Amino acid sequence: MRVREYLDQFPSAAPVTFIKQAAGGTYSTTPIHSAWEWLDNDDFCDDYIVINDDHPPIDVNGGWTIRYRSGRLHCAMITTEAELLKHYGEKQGRDMIAYYERPID
Repeated sequence: MRVREYLDQFPSAAPVTFIKQAAGGTYSTTPIHSAWEWLDNDDFCDDYIVINDDHPPIDVNGGWTIRYRSGRLHCAMITTEAELLKHYGEKQGRDMIAYYERPID
């Protein structure tokens, strides 16, 4: 699923953060924004693929993790098609993209 589909399942004011996965095993955490604020960014919502829709935030102080565990913060791990292809190669990357974009029942 794409980020847009992920965000559509929450109320517009729901706080959401993302962990961006990049090739080479690097990760970065986005700031917390409400779902509607993320949905205002078409490029972000349509370019990123959700690879784990329920992942705790990377949080050194613990405050975000407490909010996440209590259900007051949503967090997903995301990446782009280009990163998957660069890191895994054409065949495996395309297989992974198809897997992540499959409909979820």
